[in-house]
Amino acid sequence: MRILGILSHHDSSVCLIEDGKLLRFYKEERLARVKREFPPIKCLTEIYNEFGDTIDYFVGEFHDTCKTLQERFFPSVKDWLDVDHHQQHASLAFYDSGFKDAIAIIVDRNGEKAPGVCESESVYHCSYPNNIHPVYKCYNKDWYGRYFNSEVFKIDINQIISKQSQRYPECHFAIESYFNICSVYESAIALINEHPMEAGKVMGLASYGKSFPTSRLIGSDSIPIDSNFHTRHIFDIKWGSNATGNHPYTINRELDSKSTKTITQDNYQLYADYAHQVQCETQQALGDLIERYAHLSDNICISGGYGLNVVANQYLTERFPWKSFYFEPLADDSGNSLGSALMLHHEITGSMEPFDFKDTMCHGKEYPIPKEYKTCELDFIVDSLCNDKSVAVFHKQAEAGPRALGNRSILFNPYNPDAKEIVNKIKKREWYRPFAAMVLDYEAPYIFNIGNHEINERNYKYMTRSVTVRDPFLYGVTHVDQTCRIQTIDYKHHLYRLLRSISSRIGYGVLLNTSFNLAGEPLVETLADAEKTFYNSDLDILWFPETNQFISKD
Repeated sequence: MRILGILSHHDSSVCLIEDGKLLRFYKEERLARVKREFPPIKCLTEIYNEFGDTIDYFVGEFHDTCKTLQERFFPSVKDWLDVDHHQQHASLAFYDSGFKDAIAIIVDRNGEKAPGVCESESVYHCSYPNNIHPVYKCYNKDWYGRYFNSEVFKIDINQIISKQSQRYPECHFAIESYFNICSVYESAIALINEHPMEAGKVMGLASYGKSFPTSRLIGSDSIPIDSNFHTRHIFDIKWGSNATGNHPYTINRELDSKSTKTITQDNYQLYADYAHQVQCETQQALGDLIERYAHLSDNICISGGYGLNVVANQYLTERFPWKSFYFEPLADDSGNSLGSALMLHHEITGSMEPFDFKDTMCHGKEYPIPKEYKTCELDFIVDSLCNDKSVAVFHKQAEAGPRALGNRSILFNPYNPDAKEIVNKIKKREWYRPFAAMVLDYEAPYIFNIGNHEINERNYKYMTRSVTVRDPFLYGVTHVDQTCRIQTIDYKHHLYRLLRSISSRIGYGVLLNTSFNLAGEPLVETLADAEKTFYNSDLDILWFPETNQFISKD
């Protein structure tokens, strides 16, 4: 039985599972080379070219785009399942987690919509085989929609709640304000004049901030910005070159009248202070939501776009040390194609088996490496890294999620005092953004405060938590607040031998790890992408671990 899961809006993706095993997972942006590209035309083409019209079920958020794509590529499919957006997030997080029961907390700005409102936070009670039931749904007034059609704000909140209650009779509903967790976070993104999906930039900048004297943001119908930010500016961002029609993403942005698109080391403080308040207030609000429903289970899954906020994830584990957390690595919308497919699989089969997590992170296409590339021993790569050379890694399939885990990574010496400046220059990105660390799992407790490593292994293995740094000389991966997002490497990982060799040279097996791409570009997918990025940057070496080959500019 083959099930094709599809996510057809921004961060679009397609997955194909057969009898519960993942066969393929593709993100459109990687194949199209346009960040957040949609709909997933190239993904579906790859699936069709390899498997033909042999799909039994098509599952996702049912709407006209999905229906059109299904009829175009897989006309023989007769069975459709429509799954709510937040339910897709909850499904993937739960089946990935390995928990037998859990509550799934979903914080994602654009969930299910009703006239004039948009789902922002949800809580699901989850158990096997396919019991993923909402117990709480919070809708915020549709801030973006007001610029398209003011009529949608002539809404009857009681009527909406009554209608939704008929659909989910055991669920509590709330409709509060324009600004909930994600929309408040987006106000900080707007403030630094970035795309609404660039939340990671705010997270990095927030660590440079201090208390910001404004009233509470969450629950407001307007965002109070002090007199330093007073010029109102509205502009449109278009998502996806394949999109039909005009799909602008419009937000009311409060900007400093002297602002540029660049946050410099001379003008950052006001922006950082506001980002700091947003970070603190939103993570506390998420903790408060968990506290309301924590009695339902000792196990908690976190997903939705906000689930990629490693600072908030660290806060949650410290606030609730007696709970077992699982932070979904594919928490952004791209994981929803897999979430909907898994939900349908368990519904049809009644399977009690958890999803084999290792299949999630790297599962796409492999690309052959030309024989004419130069060959090298591992010691050559070790010597290069120890001598402050930058090494880009291209290995088998690309990572499925938004973070590089060693298949499409750039590696550098984290003990170099200028590591941040060097690698940020290579990637052509903002000065204030931090880097992750790749570290041997058994050495991690000596240089990072990681708590109970046995319980939280997967949260460290897939970069879903930040921790404080113990080693004062890890300049390249230590953020201004003395934290770092880490990836622990065990003996099964293909870079394990590299880190063992690094450890024998410098004392610990640890490297700076960042994604193999340049600013504003998707993660490298193909060999051609890798070569183009290599020659368009100041990277020193492009390494192919599988074949012990490399390219250099020497």
